[in-house]
Amino acid sequence: MLSDYKKYLFALLVIIVMLPFNLQANRIIVGSAADISNAMLTAQPGDTLVMANGTWTNQIIVFKGNGTSSGHIVLMAETSGEVILNGNSTLRIAGSY
Repeated sequence: MLSDYKKYLFALLVIIVMLPFNLQANRIIVGSAADISNAMLTAQPGDTLVMANGTWTNQIIVFKGNGTSSGHIVLMAETSGEVILNGNSTLRIAGSY
């Protein structure tokens, strides 16, 4: 039978093992296609690019990167329904995870 100390130590070890692979994941606010391109130069698995709320006009967005199975690279709206692409905007997605 494990002592209370060993039980807590074991529980802590289990929690650490279950944490996401990249503990230094970044949340990067972007406001234009150029911001996304620049952020993707240094994006790491686990990072999230957050598109600032508003209307994005005539933006040619290329979201290309390589995450891992345990650390995706994510592009998301700051608020669902509050990021609007209009004009001649395009969004291309490439890479893995």
